[in-house]
Amino acid sequence: MSTLRRATRNLGLLSSAQLAGRIVGLFVSALVARHLGQAGFGHFQLSISFPALFGILARLGVGPILVRELAGRPSHGPRYVSTSIVMVTAQGVVTVAVVSLAALALGYRGDEFVGIVIMSLALVAMAYETVFYSVFESADRMDREAAMVLVRQLSWTALALLLLWRGTTYIGLLWALLATGVIVSVAAGILTRRRMFTFGFHLDREAAGRLLKAGIPLAVAALLVDIYLRIGILMLDRMTDAASVGLYSSGFRIIESLMFVSGSFFTVVFPIFSRLYAQGDEERLRYAYTQSLRFVSVVLFPMSMGISILAGPILGLVFGKDFVAGAPALAVAAWVIALQGLSVVMGRLLIVVHRQKRIIWVSLVTVVINVGLNLLLIPRWGIVGSATASLASEGTVVLLNWIALGGAVRRPNLIADLWRVCLATAGMGLVVWWMRSLPLIVSVPSGMVAYAAFFFALGGVTKDDRLVLSRIVKRT
Repeated sequence: MSTLRRATRNLGLLSSAQLAGRIVGLFVSALVARHLGQAGFGHFQLSISFPALFGILARLGVGPILVRELAGRPSHGPRYVSTSIVMVTAQGVVTVAVVSLAALALGYRGDEFVGIVIMSLALVAMAYETVFYSVFESADRMDREAAMVLVRQLSWTALALLLLWRGTTYIGLLWALLATGVIVSVAAGILTRRRMFTFGFHLDREAAGRLLKAGIPLAVAALLVDIYLRIGILMLDRMTDAASVGLYSSGFRIIESLMFVSGSFFTVVFPIFSRLYAQGDEERLRYAYTQSLRFVSVVLFPMSMGISILAGPILGLVFGKDFVAGAPALAVAAWVIALQGLSVVMGRLLIVVHRQKRIIWVSLVTVVINVGLNLLLIPRWGIVGSATASLASEGTVVLLNWIALGGAVRRPNLIADLWRVCLATAGMGLVVWWMRSLPLIVSVPSGMVAYAAFFFALGGVTKDDRLVLSRIVKRT
Protein backbone atom coordinates (compact mmCIF):
# COMPACT_ATOMS: atom_id res chain seq x y z
CA MET A 1 0.00 0.00 0.00
CA SER A 2 1.40 3.43 -0.95
CA THR A 3 2.27 6.03 1.69
CA LEU A 4 -0.48 8.32 0.40
CA ARG A 5 -3.15 5.65 0.45
CA ARG A 6 -2.06 4.35 3.85
CA ALA A 7 -2.03 7.86 5.34
CA THR A 8 -5.45 8.64 3.90
CA ARG A 9 -6.89 5.37 5.20
CA ASN A 10 -5.41 5.87 8.66
CA LEU A 11 -6.57 9.48 8.85
CA GLY A 12 -10.07 8.46 7.82
CA LEU A 13 -10.28 5.67 10.38
CA LEU A 14 -8.90 7.62 13.30
CA SER A 15 -10.78 10.81 12.48
CA SER A 16 -14.06 8.95 12.15
CA ALA A 17 -13.58 7.21 15.48
CA GLN A 18 -12.55 10.41 17.22
CA LEU A 19 -15.35 12.41 15.63
CA ALA A 20 -17.92 9.90 16.86
CA GLY A 21 -16.26 9.85 20.27
CA ARG A 22 -16.10 13.62 20.55
CA ILE A 23 -19.73 14.08 19.58
CA VAL A 24 -20.86 11.57 22.18
CA GLY A 25 -18.35 12.96 24.68
CA LEU A 26 -19.61 16.51 24.22
CA PHE A 27 -23.16 15.25 24.73
CA VAL A 28 -22.12 13.58 28.00
CA SER A 29 -20.25 16.73 29.09
CA ALA A 30 -23.39 18.75 28.46
CA LEU A 31 -25.40 16.39 30.66
CA VAL A 32 -22.71 16.55 33.35
CA ALA A 33 -22.64 20.36 33.27
CA ARG A 34 -26.42 20.62 33.44
CA HIS A 35 -26.51 18.12 36.31
CA LEU A 36 -23.72 19.72 38.36
CA GLY A 37 -24.41 23.38 37.59
CA GLN A 38 -21.78 26.11 37.13
CA ALA A 39 -20.04 25.63 40.48
CA GLY A 40 -20.17 21.82 40.45
CA PHE A 41 -18.88 21.69 36.89
CA GLY A 42 -16.11 24.05 37.96
CA HIS A 43 -15.05 21.66 40.74
CA PHE A 44 -15.20 18.74 38.30
CA GLN A 45 -12.95 20.51 35.77
CA LEU A 46 -10.54 21.66 38.48
CA SER A 47 -10.11 18.04 39.61
CA ILE A 48 -9.17 17.13 36.03
CA SER A 49 -6.97 20.14 35.29
CA PHE A 50 -4.79 20.17 38.42
CA PRO A 51 -3.39 16.61 38.09
CA ALA A 52 -2.99 17.15 34.33
CA LEU A 53 -0.19 19.60 35.13
CA PHE A 54 1.86 16.62 36.32
CA GLY A 55 0.68 14.06 33.77
CA ILE A 56 3.95 14.12 31.85
CA LEU A 57 5.69 12.55 34.87
CA ALA A 58 3.77 9.33 34.20
CA ARG A 59 4.35 9.49 30.43
CA LEU A 60 8.07 10.27 30.54
CA GLY A 61 9.86 8.57 27.65
CA VAL A 62 6.70 7.37 25.88
CA GLY A 63 4.40 9.02 23.36
CA PRO A 64 6.13 10.73 20.41
CA ILE A 65 9.61 9.54 21.47
CA LEU A 66 8.48 5.92 21.61
CA VAL A 67 6.72 6.28 18.24
CA ARG A 68 9.90 7.69 16.72
CA GLU A 69 12.03 4.85 18.08
CA LEU A 70 9.61 2.10 17.05
CA ALA A 71 9.05 3.56 13.57
CA GLY A 72 12.81 3.53 12.99
CA ARG A 73 13.50 0.18 14.74
CA PRO A 74 10.30 -1.91 14.51
CA SER A 75 12.04 -5.19 15.42
CA HIS A 76 12.80 -3.76 18.88
CA GLY A 77 9.11 -3.42 19.75
CA PRO A 78 8.88 -6.09 22.52
CA ARG A 79 11.98 -4.77 24.26
CA TYR A 80 10.87 -1.15 24.15
CA VAL A 81 7.28 -1.85 25.20
CA SER A 82 8.31 -4.05 28.13
CA THR A 83 10.69 -1.34 29.27
CA SER A 84 8.06 1.37 28.82
CA ILE A 85 5.57 -0.50 31.01
CA VAL A 86 8.12 -0.75 33.82
CA MET A 87 8.93 2.94 33.44
CA VAL A 88 5.26 3.98 33.50
CA THR A 89 4.65 1.88 36.65
CA ALA A 90 7.52 3.49 38.54
CA GLN A 91 6.75 6.97 37.23
CA GLY A 92 3.06 6.48 38.09
CA VAL A 93 3.86 6.00 41.77
CA VAL A 94 5.90 9.20 41.73
CA THR A 95 3.13 11.06 39.88
CA VAL A 96 0.43 10.19 42.40
CA ALA A 97 2.71 11.16 45.30
CA VAL A 98 3.71 14.48 43.74
CA VAL A 99 0.14 15.42 42.83
CA SER A 100 -1.12 14.56 46.32
CA LEU A 101 1.60 16.57 48.07
CA ALA A 102 1.12 19.53 45.74
CA ALA A 103 -2.63 19.53 46.34
CA LEU A 104 -2.13 19.46 50.11
CA ALA A 105 0.44 22.24 49.92
CA LEU A 106 -2.03 24.44 48.03
CA GLY A 107 -4.74 23.89 50.61
CA TYR A 108 -7.05 21.47 48.79
CA ARG A 109 -9.01 19.38 51.28
CA GLY A 110 -12.11 17.22 51.42
CA ASP A 111 -13.79 16.33 48.13
CA GLU A 112 -11.43 18.58 46.19
CA PHE A 113 -8.42 16.60 47.42
CA VAL A 114 -10.12 13.25 46.85
CA GLY A 115 -11.05 14.26 43.29
CA ILE A 116 -7.50 15.33 42.51
CA VAL A 117 -6.05 12.03 43.78
CA ILE A 118 -8.56 10.01 41.76
CA MET A 119 -7.59 11.84 38.59
CA SER A 120 -3.88 11.37 39.31
CA LEU A 121 -4.54 7.62 39.24
CA ALA A 122 -6.47 8.06 36.00
CA LEU A 123 -3.41 9.77 34.51
CA VAL A 124 -1.33 6.68 35.23
CA ALA A 125 -3.91 4.48 33.47
CA MET A 126 -3.79 6.81 30.46
CA ALA A 127 0.01 6.57 30.42
CA TYR A 128 -0.28 2.81 29.88
CA GLU A 129 -2.69 3.59 27.03
CA THR A 130 -0.08 5.88 25.51
CA VAL A 131 2.46 3.03 25.39
CA PHE A 132 0.14 0.82 23.36
CA TYR A 133 -1.07 3.68 21.16
CA SER A 134 2.58 4.34 20.33
CA VAL A 135 2.87 0.76 19.09
CA PHE A 136 -0.20 1.13 16.88
CA GLU A 137 0.94 4.48 15.48
CA SER A 138 4.49 3.35 14.71
CA ALA A 139 3.11 0.38 12.74
CA ASP A 140 0.48 2.48 10.93
CA ARG A 141 -2.29 0.44 12.56
CA MET A 142 -4.62 3.33 13.28
CA ASP A 143 -7.57 0.96 12.98
CA ARG A 144 -6.55 -0.50 16.33
CA GLU A 145 -6.14 2.87 17.95
CA ALA A 146 -9.51 3.88 16.50
CA ALA A 147 -11.05 0.81 18.11
CA MET A 148 -9.61 1.80 21.48
CA VAL A 149 -10.92 5.36 21.07
CA LEU A 150 -14.40 3.90 20.65
CA VAL A 151 -13.96 1.57 23.63
CA ARG A 152 -12.95 4.56 25.76
CA GLN A 153 -15.91 6.66 24.74
CA LEU A 154 -18.45 3.86 25.07
CA SER A 155 -17.13 2.92 28.53
CA TRP A 156 -17.15 6.50 29.78
CA THR A 157 -20.60 7.18 28.32
CA ALA A 158 -22.16 4.07 29.85
CA LEU A 159 -20.67 4.72 33.29
CA ALA A 160 -21.47 8.44 33.26
CA LEU A 161 -25.09 7.94 32.19
CA LEU A 162 -25.59 5.29 34.88
CA LEU A 163 -24.16 7.57 37.57
CA LEU A 164 -26.09 10.63 36.38
CA TRP A 165 -29.28 8.57 36.47
CA ARG A 166 -28.46 7.69 40.08
CA GLY A 167 -27.88 11.37 40.96
CA THR A 168 -24.14 11.17 41.53
CA THR A 169 -21.78 13.93 42.64
CA TYR A 170 -18.73 14.99 40.65
CA ILE A 171 -16.61 12.58 42.71
CA GLY A 172 -18.58 9.64 41.32
CA LEU A 173 -17.97 10.86 37.79
CA LEU A 174 -14.23 11.07 38.48
CA TRP A 175 -14.25 7.45 39.62
CA ALA A 176 -15.93 6.64 36.29
CA LEU A 177 -13.09 8.35 34.42
CA LEU A 178 -10.54 6.26 36.35
CA ALA A 179 -12.46 3.06 35.61
CA THR A 180 -12.57 4.00 31.93
CA GLY A 181 -8.79 4.45 31.83
CA VAL A 182 -8.24 1.03 33.40
CA ILE A 183 -10.63 -0.65 30.95
CA VAL A 184 -8.99 0.89 27.89
CA SER A 185 -5.39 0.28 28.99
CA VAL A 186 -6.15 -3.40 29.67
CA ALA A 187 -7.97 -3.77 26.34
CA ALA A 188 -5.13 -2.08 24.42
CA GLY A 189 -2.56 -4.31 26.11
CA ILE A 190 -4.50 -7.46 25.23
CA LEU A 191 -4.86 -6.28 21.62
CA THR A 192 -1.12 -5.63 21.38
CA ARG A 193 -0.20 -9.07 22.75
CA ARG A 194 -2.63 -10.98 20.56
CA ARG A 195 -2.30 -9.12 17.27
CA MET A 196 1.19 -7.58 17.24
CA PHE A 197 3.80 -9.04 19.60
CA THR A 198 4.20 -10.30 23.13
CA PHE A 199 5.84 -8.24 25.82
CA GLY A 200 6.65 -8.63 29.46
CA PHE A 201 7.49 -6.60 32.51
CA HIS A 202 11.23 -6.14 32.49
CA LEU A 203 13.61 -3.21 32.15
CA ASP A 204 16.15 -3.00 29.35
CA ARG A 205 18.70 -0.41 30.43
CA GLU A 206 19.78 0.47 26.92
CA ALA A 207 16.18 1.02 25.77
CA ALA A 208 15.32 2.95 28.94
CA GLY A 209 18.39 5.12 28.49
CA ARG A 210 17.45 6.01 24.91
CA LEU A 211 13.86 6.79 25.86
CA LEU A 212 14.78 8.88 28.88
CA LYS A 213 17.61 10.74 27.16
CA ALA A 214 15.30 11.87 24.37
CA GLY A 215 12.22 12.04 26.57
CA ILE A 216 13.42 14.26 29.42
CA PRO A 217 13.73 17.45 27.32
CA LEU A 218 10.37 16.71 25.75
CA ALA A 219 8.87 15.99 29.18
CA VAL A 220 10.05 19.34 30.52
CA ALA A 221 8.56 21.03 27.47
CA ALA A 222 5.31 19.06 27.81
CA LEU A 223 5.08 20.03 31.49
CA LEU A 224 5.41 23.67 30.54
CA VAL A 225 2.81 23.21 27.80
CA ASP A 226 0.41 21.62 30.29
CA ILE A 227 0.98 24.57 32.60
CA TYR A 228 0.11 27.21 30.05
CA LEU A 229 -2.88 25.19 28.80
CA ARG A 230 -4.28 24.52 32.28
CA ILE A 231 -3.08 27.43 34.36
CA GLY A 232 -6.05 29.60 33.37
CA ILE A 233 -8.50 27.31 35.17
CA LEU A 234 -6.31 27.12 38.28
CA MET A 235 -5.79 30.89 38.41
CA LEU A 236 -9.50 31.52 37.90
CA ASP A 237 -10.17 29.15 40.79
CA ARG A 238 -7.81 31.16 42.98
CA MET A 239 -8.79 34.65 41.78
CA THR A 240 -12.55 34.28 41.16
CA ASP A 241 -14.98 31.49 42.07
CA ALA A 242 -16.10 28.00 41.04
CA ALA A 243 -18.93 29.40 38.87
CA SER A 244 -16.42 31.34 36.76
CA VAL A 245 -14.33 28.18 36.40
CA GLY A 246 -17.46 26.36 35.22
CA LEU A 247 -18.29 29.03 32.60
CA TYR A 248 -14.72 29.12 31.33
CA SER A 249 -14.46 25.31 31.25
CA SER A 250 -17.67 24.92 29.25
CA GLY A 251 -16.18 26.92 26.37
CA PHE A 252 -12.86 25.10 26.50
CA ARG A 253 -14.67 21.77 26.57
CA ILE A 254 -16.08 22.63 23.15
CA ILE A 255 -12.63 23.64 21.92
CA GLU A 256 -11.05 20.42 23.20
CA SER A 257 -13.78 18.40 21.50
CA LEU A 258 -12.82 19.91 18.14
CA MET A 259 -9.07 19.48 18.50
CA PHE A 260 -9.45 15.87 17.35
CA VAL A 261 -8.97 17.19 13.80
CA SER A 262 -5.37 18.24 14.32
CA GLY A 263 -4.80 15.40 16.80
CA SER A 264 -5.87 12.70 14.36
CA PHE A 265 -3.94 14.28 11.52
CA PHE A 266 -0.65 14.44 13.40
CA THR A 267 -1.05 10.97 14.84
CA VAL A 268 -1.04 9.76 11.22
CA VAL A 269 1.59 12.16 9.84
CA PHE A 270 4.18 11.98 12.62
CA PRO A 271 5.46 8.48 11.70
CA ILE A 272 5.69 9.62 8.06
CA PHE A 273 7.73 12.66 9.10
CA SER A 274 9.98 10.36 11.14
CA ARG A 275 10.61 7.95 8.26
CA LEU A 276 11.30 10.72 5.73
CA TYR A 277 13.83 12.29 8.09
CA ALA A 278 15.48 8.91 8.79
CA GLN A 279 15.78 8.37 5.01
CA GLY A 280 17.38 11.79 4.54
CA ASP A 281 14.65 12.83 2.06
CA GLU A 282 14.68 16.55 2.86
CA GLU A 283 12.62 17.62 -0.15
CA ARG A 284 9.74 15.26 0.59
CA LEU A 285 9.90 16.15 4.28
CA ARG A 286 9.58 19.85 3.44
CA TYR A 287 6.67 19.07 1.10
CA ALA A 288 4.92 17.06 3.84
CA TYR A 289 5.53 19.91 6.30
CA THR A 290 4.11 22.53 3.92
CA GLN A 291 1.06 20.45 3.07
CA SER A 292 0.43 19.79 6.76
CA LEU A 293 0.35 23.52 7.46
CA ARG A 294 -2.06 23.98 4.56
CA PHE A 295 -4.34 21.18 5.75
CA VAL A 296 -4.74 22.45 9.30
CA SER A 297 -5.28 26.00 8.03
CA VAL A 298 -7.92 25.00 5.50
CA VAL A 299 -9.87 23.06 8.14
CA LEU A 300 -9.25 24.96 11.38
CA PHE A 301 -9.32 28.63 10.35
CA PRO A 302 -13.00 28.60 9.29
CA MET A 303 -13.84 26.42 12.29
CA SER A 304 -12.39 29.04 14.64
CA MET A 305 -14.22 31.84 12.84
CA GLY A 306 -17.57 30.10 13.04
CA ILE A 307 -17.26 29.25 16.74
CA SER A 308 -16.13 32.79 17.55
CA ILE A 309 -19.18 34.36 15.92
CA LEU A 310 -21.70 31.77 17.12
CA ALA A 311 -20.29 31.26 20.63
CA GLY A 312 -23.50 32.20 22.43
CA PRO A 313 -25.89 29.96 20.49
CA ILE A 314 -23.41 27.06 20.65
CA LEU A 315 -23.05 27.25 24.43
CA GLY A 316 -26.79 27.62 24.85
CA LEU A 317 -27.46 24.56 22.70
CA VAL A 318 -24.83 22.33 24.30
CA PHE A 319 -24.74 23.35 27.97
CA GLY A 320 -27.96 25.29 28.46
CA LYS A 321 -28.87 28.91 29.06
CA ASP A 322 -27.00 29.06 32.39
CA PHE A 323 -23.69 28.79 30.49
CA VAL A 324 -24.36 31.37 27.75
CA ALA A 325 -22.57 33.93 29.93
CA GLY A 326 -19.33 32.21 28.92
CA ALA A 327 -19.80 33.21 25.25
CA PRO A 328 -17.41 36.22 25.24
CA ALA A 329 -14.58 34.00 26.52
CA LEU A 330 -15.32 31.29 23.95
CA ALA A 331 -15.42 33.89 21.16
CA VAL A 332 -11.82 34.80 21.97
CA ALA A 333 -10.55 31.31 22.80
CA ALA A 334 -11.99 29.79 19.61
CA TRP A 335 -8.92 31.02 17.73
CA VAL A 336 -6.74 28.79 19.91
CA ILE A 337 -7.97 25.91 17.71
CA ALA A 338 -6.41 27.38 14.55
CA LEU A 339 -3.17 28.50 16.19
CA GLN A 340 -2.66 25.22 18.01
CA GLY A 341 -2.99 23.34 14.73
CA LEU A 342 -0.06 25.33 13.34
CA SER A 343 2.01 25.04 16.52
CA VAL A 344 1.57 21.26 16.71
CA VAL A 345 2.82 20.82 13.12
CA MET A 346 5.96 22.74 13.97
CA GLY A 347 6.38 21.12 17.37
CA ARG A 348 6.15 17.60 15.95
CA LEU A 349 8.70 18.48 13.29
CA LEU A 350 11.08 19.77 15.97
CA ILE A 351 10.90 16.32 17.59
CA VAL A 352 11.50 14.57 14.28
CA VAL A 353 14.66 16.60 13.56
CA HIS A 354 15.92 16.01 17.13
CA ARG A 355 15.45 19.60 18.26
CA GLN A 356 13.11 18.78 21.14
CA LYS A 357 15.35 20.71 23.54
CA ARG A 358 14.29 23.92 21.81
CA ILE A 359 10.69 23.16 22.73
CA ILE A 360 11.70 23.70 26.37
CA TRP A 361 12.68 27.31 25.73
CA VAL A 362 9.60 27.93 23.62
CA SER A 363 7.37 26.54 26.36
CA LEU A 364 9.19 28.38 29.15
CA VAL A 365 8.74 31.75 27.46
CA THR A 366 5.09 30.92 26.79
CA VAL A 367 4.41 29.99 30.42
CA VAL A 368 5.89 33.27 31.63
CA ILE A 369 3.74 35.22 29.17
CA ASN A 370 0.63 33.22 30.03
CA VAL A 371 0.94 33.58 33.80
CA GLY A 372 1.78 37.27 33.49
CA LEU A 373 -1.20 37.97 31.25
CA ASN A 374 -3.54 35.98 33.50
CA LEU A 375 -2.39 37.97 36.54
CA LEU A 376 -2.92 41.19 34.61
CA LEU A 377 -6.16 40.41 32.78
CA ILE A 378 -8.25 38.20 35.11
CA PRO A 379 -8.83 40.99 37.68
CA ARG A 380 -9.95 43.28 34.83
CA TRP A 381 -11.86 41.02 32.46
CA GLY A 382 -12.43 37.76 34.37
CA ILE A 383 -12.86 34.72 32.12
CA VAL A 384 -12.40 36.83 28.98
CA GLY A 385 -9.02 37.92 30.32
CA SER A 386 -7.96 34.31 30.83
CA ALA A 387 -9.13 33.39 27.32
CA THR A 388 -7.13 36.32 25.93
CA ALA A 389 -4.04 35.09 27.78
CA SER A 390 -4.49 31.61 26.28
CA LEU A 391 -4.82 33.02 22.77
CA ALA A 392 -1.74 35.22 23.14
CA SER A 393 0.22 32.26 24.51
CA GLU A 394 -0.69 30.04 21.57
CA GLY A 395 0.33 32.77 19.16
CA THR A 396 3.67 32.98 20.95
CA VAL A 397 4.17 29.22 20.51
CA VAL A 398 3.57 29.48 16.75
CA LEU A 399 6.06 32.31 16.38
CA LEU A 400 8.79 30.70 18.52
CA ASN A 401 8.38 27.25 16.96
CA TRP A 402 8.75 28.87 13.53
CA ILE A 403 12.01 30.47 14.67
CA ALA A 404 13.24 27.26 16.37
CA LEU A 405 12.89 25.29 13.11
CA GLY A 406 15.24 27.64 11.29
CA GLY A 407 17.92 25.71 9.41
CA ALA A 408 16.41 22.27 10.05
CA VAL A 409 13.89 22.33 7.21
CA ARG A 410 13.60 24.96 4.49
CA ARG A 411 10.72 27.18 5.50
CA PRO A 412 7.59 27.34 3.36
CA ASN A 413 6.19 30.64 2.15
CA LEU A 414 3.21 30.98 4.47
CA ILE A 415 1.86 34.08 2.78
CA ALA A 416 1.75 32.36 -0.61
CA ASP A 417 0.28 29.19 0.89
CA LEU A 418 -2.33 30.64 3.26
CA TRP A 419 -3.66 33.95 1.87
CA ARG A 420 -6.52 32.21 0.08
CA VAL A 421 -7.51 30.42 3.28
CA CYS A 422 -7.54 33.71 5.18
CA LEU A 423 -9.65 35.52 2.57
CA ALA A 424 -12.11 32.62 2.29
CA THR A 425 -12.39 32.52 6.09
CA ALA A 426 -13.06 36.28 6.22
CA GLY A 427 -15.76 35.95 3.54
CA MET A 428 -17.38 33.10 5.44
CA GLY A 429 -17.24 35.18 8.61
CA LEU A 430 -19.26 37.96 6.99
CA VAL A 431 -21.91 35.47 5.89
CA VAL A 432 -22.13 33.84 9.32
CA TRP A 433 -22.24 37.24 11.07
CA TRP A 434 -25.16 38.29 8.88
CA MET A 435 -26.97 35.01 9.72
CA ARG A 436 -26.00 34.83 13.40
CA SER A 437 -29.57 35.39 14.63
CA LEU A 438 -30.85 32.37 12.69
CA PRO A 439 -30.91 28.84 14.15
CA LEU A 440 -27.57 27.00 14.09
CA ILE A 441 -29.04 24.41 11.74
CA VAL A 442 -29.23 27.22 9.16
CA SER A 443 -26.19 29.40 9.94
CA VAL A 444 -23.62 26.59 10.27
CA PRO A 445 -24.29 24.82 6.93
CA SER A 446 -24.60 28.19 5.21
CA GLY A 447 -21.19 29.18 6.54
CA MET A 448 -19.66 25.91 5.33
CA VAL A 449 -21.09 26.38 1.84
CA ALA A 450 -19.92 30.00 1.76
CA TYR A 451 -16.38 29.02 2.79
CA ALA A 452 -16.17 26.30 0.15
CA ALA A 453 -17.43 28.70 -2.51
CA PHE A 454 -14.94 31.43 -1.57
CA PHE A 455 -12.08 28.95 -1.33
CA PHE A 456 -12.71 27.42 -4.75
CA ALA A 457 -13.30 30.84 -6.34
CA LEU A 458 -9.93 32.04 -5.02
CA GLY A 459 -8.14 29.04 -6.52
CA GLY A 460 -7.53 27.36 -3.18
CA VAL A 461 -7.57 23.87 -4.70
CA THR A 462 -4.24 23.49 -6.51
CA LYS A 463 -3.14 21.09 -9.26
CA ASP A 464 -1.29 19.04 -6.63
CA ASP A 465 -4.48 18.83 -4.58
CA ARG A 466 -6.47 17.57 -7.55
CA LEU A 467 -3.76 15.03 -8.35
CA VAL A 468 -3.73 13.73 -4.77
CA LEU A 469 -7.53 13.51 -4.69
CA SER A 470 -7.61 11.63 -7.99
CA ARG A 471 -5.06 9.11 -6.68
CA ILE A 472 -7.07 8.59 -3.51
CA VAL A 473 -10.29 8.07 -5.45
CA LYS A 474 -8.68 5.59 -7.85
CA ARG A 475 -7.15 3.52 -5.05
CA THR A 476 -10.12 3.35 -2.71
